[in-house]
Amino acid sequence: MKKLFFLLILFNFSIFSAVYEKYLVKGNPKDDEILKLMEMIKENPNVSEYHNNLGVLLMDKKFPSDALKEFKTAIKLDKKNYRAWYNLGTLYEAMGKNYKAYRTFKKALKYKKGDDLTLYHIGMFWESLGWKNKAIKYYVKAISINQDILKPSYNPPIIYNKILPQVFAYYYKKYKTASLQAYTKQPLPEI
Repeated sequence: MKKLFFLLILFNFSIFSAVYEKYLVKGNPKDDEILKLMEMIKENPNVSEYHNNLGVLLMDKKFPSDALKEFKTAIKLDKKNYRAWYNLGTLYEAMGKNYKAYRTFKKALKYKKGDDLTLYHIGMFWESLGWKNKAIKYYVKAISINQDILKPSYNPPIIYNKILPQVFAYYYKKYKTASLQAYTKQPLPEI
């Protein structure tokens, strides 16, 4: 069975590389990274992290269907690869498949319970459904793990958060700390 899976990966990759390589520009740093990863995968197709990293690069280059294949291959090779689950979730989110993204983020949390970015994305899912209280709890949990989650350079979706003042208020109430006051210029609202 493993031999069949290996041959299937090799076959899919050879078809993929023949089609995809014509879009790569040698000398472009991102494209050179993709080419290097493709070579590494040809040499050793059973390394989950290679497929995950290639998926990230393909997602950045706006090739979502190819990225999807790579993330799924990474997960087939190592179902506990939480980074592949997280990246697959962000891809589903970008494709507008929010429920699939939510389920995928939950899988990522299963393999790395305290991942701040995954918790934040689950909060975004609940906020999109209008379940503010549930969203706030996920946001607060993410912030309690890593306050850098509030920086757009670390977590770009933070700029779209509509309930951030309520999140700050809940955080302040729960942890009795004003350390988040620096992130907002307005007083914290009451809950």
